[in-house]
Amino acid sequence: MDNLKENQSLRSYQAVIWGTEPESMGTRTTFLATDLEDAKRQLESAYGAGCIYTLHNEDDAAKPR
Repeated sequence: MDNLKENQSLRSYQAVIWGTEPESMGTRTTFLATDLEDAKRQLESAYGAGCIYTLHNEDDAAKPR
């Protein structure tokens, strides 16, 4: 499995993780992942299942829709 990840290109993802308190500030983070599903798994691993976040890849966000 590790060889598979090494062969795939890593992309930069940005996220804001929101706290449970209504007036709490979001925590910004940038990290590398192979794809969106990998990015989601990493966030839930680091911040807990069911955490509330916004997530995007800058390259994908810049593409025309």
